[in-house]
Amino acid sequence: MNQEILEKLRHLSAGNSKYRDFHSRIANDLSGIEFIGVRVPELRKIAKNLSRKDYWHYLKNNDWQIYETKQIAFLLPTYLKQKTFEEFFSVIDFIAPHTSSWANTDALGLELPYEKNLILQKVKEYSSTPDPWTLRIGLNIM
Repeated sequence: MNQEILEKLRHLSAGNSKYRDFHSRIANDLSGIEFIGVRVPELRKIAKNLSRKDYWHYLKNNDWQIYETKQIAFLLPTYLKQKTFEEFFSVIDFIAPHTSSWANTDALGLELPYEKNLILQKVKEYSSTPDPWTLRIGLNIM
């Protein structure tokens, strides 16, 4: 599945070299990852489609060194509807260590229909980390 998605991303990026160069500058990802040049609406479509499938397979086999595959992972929680608190945050907990840019954390688009006390526990957990990007996830949840 991941190879198929990567091929689709490479196809979607055709002719987008100016966008790729522009976006790589504003995303300011200093981890040395590759930018392919696929626009966000296309990444959202892929994430939405993936949310209906075995998204854990995608996450566990993700190439975290390609910006677009990483962004799909960070867009995915937006489309995980009717998951329990534990299921939902197991995804956030899994992807959080792979954060390396504001563009990752801000892609989460979190709508949290869970008990506030549970959410506050996660805010405290993410906010108490020394990693600035995981901290930003906590702030975004707040």
